[in-house]
Amino acid sequence: MNVVIWARVSSREQREGYSIDAQLRANRNKAEKAGWSVAREFVVVESAKRGAERTAFNHMFKWVKANAKREKITAILAHKLDRVCRNMRDAVRLQELEDSCGVQLAFVENQFGPGAAGALSFNVMAAVAQYYSDNLRSEVIKGLDEKVRQGWPPGIAPYGYLNVDDRN
Repeated sequence: MNVVIWARVSSREQREGYSIDAQLRANRNKAEKAGWSVAREFVVVESAKRGAERTAFNHMFKWVKANAKREKITAILAHKLDRVCRNMRDAVRLQELEDSCGVQLAFVENQFGPGAAGALSFNVMAAVAQYYSDNLRSEVIKGLDEKVRQGWPPGIAPYGYLNVDDRN
């Protein structure tokens, strides 16, 4: 069985940390223990929230679709569901890969069983992942609005200025 590994973080700051390395190690260990060969690895720094704007995800999706038969790819392996998608559009697209190419999703964590119960679990977890992103956006906007109401600029100080509280 040949798999494609997908490892993702949301920001450049996370890229500098250890999350990608940990995901890759866990994915490679899972593949090795299962006796799977890794056809390709996609290591990505991009938000999983924005469907159409996900350049790397769209590239991986198209590559898998175009090469599934030739490379004998049977799965996309990710650490867990929210590393692959945090919106329902991409979740549906990934499920369609199974129908069109026979490529399934495999995870180190969040294993979903076969049949209707497995599909339900997947859909619930995809909806929870989308809710997390939607709620996070609302909370960030609420915090920025309050920051402005208290007299602070909405972001950090421009280059050459310091972030200091000069209201005291």
